[in-house]
Amino acid sequence: MAGEDWIDGFSSGYIQRKLSLLPKQGTQAPWRNTQNYALDRKTIGKEPAEDGVLQFSNPAPA
Repeated sequence: MAGEDWIDGFSSGYIQRKLSLLPKQGTQAPWRNTQNYALDRKTIGKEPAEDGVLQFSNPAPA
């Protein structure tokens, strides 16, 4: 899957200058960042948070 810029239509110069250095997103779900809260909530709400890889922690303050 080819990587795409994670944000479209964001014209701020500081973002445009460094866009090539920022992480990429995929071209299809679930690797697509839609920037759409309602869609993300609908999709994520159906999936379990525990996937065997993701780790949740509460690190001690530094």
